[in-house]
Amino acid sequence: MIDFYLASVILFFAIVFGLIYKYRKSIEITNYILFMKRTRRFRRTIDKIAKTSPLFWKIVATIGVLVCLYAMVQGVMLISNTARHILSGGITEPAFRLILPSPVSTGAIGPGFLLIPFWFWIITIAAILVPHELSHGIIARAEGIRLKSVGLLLLGIFPGAFVEPDENKIKKLKLLPKLRIFSAGSAANFLIAGIVLLIAVNSVWPGVTSPGMQIVNVTEGGPAHTVGLRQGMIMTGVNGNDPTPSYNEYFNSEFLMTGKYIIDESVVIDPEKVIDIEVDGNHYYVSPDVSDKDVDIGVVISPVFKEGTYHQEQLLLLITMIWILSFAVGLVNILPLYPLDGGRMIHSILESVFKKRKAKKIVFAISYVILFIMIFDFVGPLILNI
Repeated sequence: MIDFYLASVILFFAIVFGLIYKYRKSIEITNYILFMKRTRRFRRTIDKIAKTSPLFWKIVATIGVLVCLYAMVQGVMLISNTARHILSGGITEPAFRLILPSPVSTGAIGPGFLLIPFWFWIITIAAILVPHELSHGIIARAEGIRLKSVGLLLLGIFPGAFVEPDENKIKKLKLLPKLRIFSAGSAANFLIAGIVLLIAVNSVWPGVTSPGMQIVNVTEGGPAHTVGLRQGMIMTGVNGNDPTPSYNEYFNSEFLMTGKYIIDESVVIDPEKVIDIEVDGNHYYVSPDVSDKDVDIGVVISPVFKEGTYHQEQLLLLITMIWILSFAVGLVNILPLYPLDGGRMIHSILESVFKKRKAKKIVFAISYVILFIMIFDFVGPLILNI
């Protein structure tokens, strides 16, 4: 039987490589894996947007600089604290994951990687890269910097976009205009993440869920099973409280897998106390199992999704990926790691204080430290937990 999802992925790449062959004379190919198509149409579009109001874009970009400098500090603190928790044994999974496409409609997660359905991956990549590169181009033009080229690229199976401003002209700018250009991409990613998150919380989530919590699995012989709770039941109360989860609670992996949310909602401190779970007006009194590490009642739970909302649920998953990965890419990109945009910002700031040679040495020293921490955050848990 034909897997239509896989067939659509194969068709996509057949079309892409067909177009590459058709326009091969105007496509730059490097080492048989990097394909770049430069286009004037995109450059003209960027020019038109930038010329609408250069002053407006400069004001917006200045706000973006402040946001990104704050995010840079928070990002360094985050990866440093993560490394500390890895060393202490508090974190046992890699803090960074490779986001890769799955050729089928289901995803998978493992140590250091996350597979997401191909079409979700393609849409998410576009939602991240297009605003990122577009913002770099708009702010560069608003600052009077010529764009040498704009276009699309394909690195193996990874699509992308690029904007290539005149670097020699950028070097002659004052500090603030440089920072505006370098921070524009991450600022755009943060903005997209915020907008999409608001849409998810205030529009999509309320549209697909109903009050209560559904039990999707019960451990046989566990506390919940013993008192009569079964798969498919919908909990309408936990110790007299409404158990309906918020969007943020739903996407907490610990909440999804262990039912710890019920424990938290019950505010159970004394393990001898029971949890009062209400289902259809009936009350089930559950005494949780207590171990050295966790408190458990033996259920896996899920929000109550409305019937006929499958496509809306898929939309919810997609936009969740978009805002999370947009924010993550923006944060990593703005870290003080040269030649990422954050590293270029730090380099420009240091050049305004020190001589060029000393500034270069300092920025490379900072970059090596950040790179070491990031690598440790990725491989440290894998090494320490062998």
